[in-house]
Order: sequence, then structure tokens, then C-alpha cells
Amino acid sequence: MRIPFGIAGTKALARDRSVWRRFFLTAVALFACYHAGAQEVLFNTFGAGESFNSYGGPVVGDGVAWFLSGNNGAICAAAFTPVATIPFFRADFAMIYGYTTDLDRTGLPNLDISLTADANGFPGKPLETFHLTNVLEGTLAPGMFSLNSVLHPVLQRGNQYWFVVSTPDLLHTNFSWELGQPGAANRFATWQFLSEVTSLTGWGPVGFPLGNGPAIEVLGGTGAPTPIPVIAENGIVSAASFGVIGGLSPGSWVSVFGSNLSNTTRGWQMSDFGADGSLPTSLDGVSVLLNGKAAAISYVSSNQLNFQVPDPDIYQFPFALQVVTPGGPSLPVSVTLAVTNPALFTISEGGVNYAAATFTDGTLVSPTRPARPGDAVELYGTGFGPSNPPILAGQIVRVPEPLADVSLYVTVGGLAAQVLYAGITEAGLDQINIVVPQVAPGNQGLSIVLTGLGVQGGIVLPVGVL
Repeated sequence: MRIPFGIAGTKALARDRSVWRRFFLTAVALFACYHAGAQEVLFNTFGAGESFNSYGGPVVGDGVAWFLSGNNGAICAAAFTPVATIPFFRADFAMIYGYTTDLDRTGLPNLDISLTADANGFPGKPLETFHLTNVLEGTLAPGMFSLNSVLHPVLQRGNQYWFVVSTPDLLHTNFSWELGQPGAANRFATWQFLSEVTSLTGWGPVGFPLGNGPAIEVLGGTGAPTPIPVIAENGIVSAASFGVIGGLSPGSWVSVFGSNLSNTTRGWQMSDFGADGSLPTSLDGVSVLLNGKAAAISYVSSNQLNFQVPDPDIYQFPFALQVVTPGGPSLPVSVTLAVTNPALFTISEGGVNYAAATFTDGTLVSPTRPARPGDAVELYGTGFGPSNPPILAGQIVRVPEPLADVSLYVTVGGLAAQVLYAGITEAGLDQINIVVPQVAPGNQGLSIVLTGLGVQGGIVLPVGVL
């Protein structure tokens, strides 16, 4: 069964097997990976839903760089001040693995990061050092990774500390620290000026933009080991068909399958919605990021999440998708975007995959109440592309709008069906109203093609006697 109907007035797309006027989801599981958990946020510059847009939030202390002599680049550092005296357990970073200034990206994306004390406004004695191999698995899209402490040094409230970042191959490996700037989300400040010939041999200002800071989250506390989220192989699928999709269509609903995706199981509630009509981007500390941008999320469980693909700020490639939980971020998964990727919601009963369809009075089309030739029925899907005028992803739909691409071809039992309406009626939900053609009684195959792309096969519509 792939249909949830149920919380009518909220426009909330609920979790699997609940019934609301529209449709969704189920689950699978994989394997686990553990690291030390954290209980308290000591410093954070991430935006809502763990996005990388840190502007408007706390400002990281002065950034500094240590320029190396010769053609050996620079080591950079950024300061932070914890809000409590507590053992250090984990730090999350938003990063991008990029090209060097000479475009010679021959070095593996390896990093050496040290947590240091302050020494007269500059990095001082190392408290703990981390050696990371193949960070973000070499993806060129923005992503998050975590440092998990082994030594747990105690950080003192109000004291300044530093994260010092370098790489074993300063000449051929380049990283940038993601941050937010007003009007331009997910901008970054280069923190290694590689292949730069300089005679400076000491710490000097980096010049992070005023009022902005690198995206860092520092956590501390004493807690039991917490599992990090793991996205299953081929675990990013359409929330309607559960089929692996070639590209994510902005505004559509997508399911992520895996393990350790959430410590709780629930759908969104009225209290999760913003006063401005915005959909929640985090449920119980769980978020989905697409190139650092937090997506609307409607359902969380240990092995399945449902999220709405956000509208991209820019069409940069590749895109990195990550799940972020209180246990930390998952490894990034590279995905692509597509204008459309249509799929229909269905109800599976007795091995038959029925279209999730209703009559105009809202009652369900089913074998016990089949549609008849000449009846108008409503079909529901996602991924049919933008509307005209466009409806922004992540917002409650106050006024339904027609699809921008209306080149829909619908058949029932092999006969063309008249399309009365095709548009977005709820957040990420496409509604297609058709007239059932003059076909014989029985389970008739249903097909929809949108500009050459068809919905998943094997869907039937129960048809009764005229």
C-alpha cells in the first residue's frame, strides 16, 4: 500500500499507511555504523535544518592563515567560543572538495584537522588532531563530515579555541569552507590558497566576509554511542513509485531508505509548520540536505525519510544529498536534477497495483466501487514538473496552479482518456483529473506519458459496468 490520506486541513503529507486526501510510503533497512554521541551544542553556525546558510547566526572568531614559503599554499584556521564547560565530543563541518588554483587536482581529499587552544589570538597548543582520508569520498559538491573525538578534552566556557585545517598534499588538494552570504546561499570561502607563491611565514588574517562564518557545529557531553545515518545503495527513490529515479525533480516528494535515519518515528504535525506557511525542514533533529540546502521533510523513521526536493539556488553539478541526524551526517550521495520525473501513487492489494484515485466526492476508486465509463476521477502523483505560475517548494499551497507542461497523454485500457485538469494542488502533490473512456469492465491498465516520460508500469484502474 503506497497511500496516505488523512490530516485534511494542514496540507500535511503524512506517513506510510495513513490516509489523507493524498499519497505516500513504506520501509527497508541496512547496516549500522557507530560513533560517540553528543548531548549539547556548544557552538553552531548552521542555518535552519542544518543548512549551510550561516548568515544571521553566530560569527566565527577571526579567521587566520599561515602562508607557507614557496609554492606550498597555506594552512587556515577559524576560532569559536563554546557556550558551556563540557568535554568535546564531535564537530561537524560543511566543506567542498575542489580544484587547486593550477587545476592540478591529483591529491586525494585527505585532511589534517587540529583542535587547538588559543595563544594570544592565534592557534596554540593542539588538544586533539584528526587525520581524515578521502573526505566526502571526493565528491565535488558541498557536503558535511564529522570529527568524532577520542580524547574528549574539556572545553572551557567563554574561552576561544581554534580548528586548524591543512592537507598532507598542500600543492594538489583544495578544500573550501562552506558558509552563507545574504542573497547568495551556499557560498564558500577558500581556506587553502594553493600553489600561491608567498614569502609570509606566520599567521595572518584570512578575511572571512564580515558578519559571516564558516559552517561549523561543535558538540559536547557524555552520551552513549549514537549511530550515524547510512543511506542504502539505490535508496533514494520516488515517494510515489518507490522506484530509483534518474533525477530529482524540484518540488517532488522523494523517499530515502537506509539505516539509523532517525531515533523516532513520526510524521509532521501542525506545530512543525512555520507561521509563514513554510514546511518543516527538520523533525526531531533529522534533516535532509541537497548541496547544503535543507529540504522540507514530512516523515522520519529509522529506515525511511520522506522529503520534498527543494528549488535549487543554482544548477551546479554534481549535487550532494546527505541525511543529518543527532548522530551526525551521512556520507554524501551524488544525485542529479531533472525538470520532471513523473510517478503515480498507488494502492497494492492482493498483488494488484491499483492507482490511488478518487471520485470527485473524495471517495476512493476501488474494486468494490469501480469507476464507470464517463466518470470523472482524480489521480495523484509527484514529479510532474513546475506549475504556471510557479509554486515554491517548501511552502503550503494556498491556491492550486496548473502544470506548466500540459502535454499529458493518459490512456485507460489502451484508450485515450480526456484530461480535465492537471496541476499542483498540495505541496509537491500533482493532481490529474480524467474522464474514464468507454472500456470494458475489469482492471484496466493505466498509463500517463508526460513529454516522453511515462509513469511506472503495472498500474490498473478498476472499471465497472456502465
